Amino acid sequence: MARSSRIASLFADLTSATLRSTSNASASSVLSQLNAGAEAEVLAAAEERLKLSFPPPLREFYSLADGQKPGTGLLLVPKNRSLKFLSLSEARNLWLYWKESADRPHQQRYWKEAGYDPSWIPIGFDQKLQISLCVSSRVGRMVRFTTPEAAASLTAVATDHLAENLEDYLADLTDYYHKRSAPFGAGGKSSSTEPESLRRAADLSRL
Repeated sequence: MARSSRIASLFADLTSATLRSTSNASASSVLSQLNAGAEAEVLAAAEERLKLSFPPPLREFYSLADGQKPGTGLLLVPKNRSLKFLSLSEARNLWLYWKESADRPHQQRYWKEAGYDPSWIPIGFDQKLQISLCVSSRVGRMVRFTTPEAAASLTAVATDHLAENLEDYLADLTDYYHKRSAPFGAGGKSSSTEPESLRRAADLSRL
């Protein structure tokens, strides 16, 4: 696979950054926390199992890094919540668990109310908070999704449109690690005005 795309460029910039830490230990690089990239056969098997086609940027991203090693989550969502970058096998298993749960008659209502969409591919997850970062397999948009299994509501809404595509999200993540901006603060990149809320609701309806 050619490495001249924007994903490859963003990945190189992201992995050159050091992890943010409050400890006095020597900072490690983002790259040191990532697994090796997935082979094409592994990617194809994941798509076949989920019966979904991964957007090309997501396929390339996983070809560069198949999730992360144990430790603090590398992906972020608003309020600077860190999520584990899931390997393909972890993403597959989580998707299958969600689908099975959402299909159970006594749980369907709760998953529907939470805005669950089986076309979303989870790539980041916090098990304790039940917050995830997903990629829409239909249009490639980035969505934060809080499952109905969350112990308490930590956000105003269960779903939130974070970026138009994976490239834009990775650009924000790279800026965060290089301390160029704070795109994942309490209010995200934009203020929580009524027009913005309405726009995001409309965006989600088209995911």
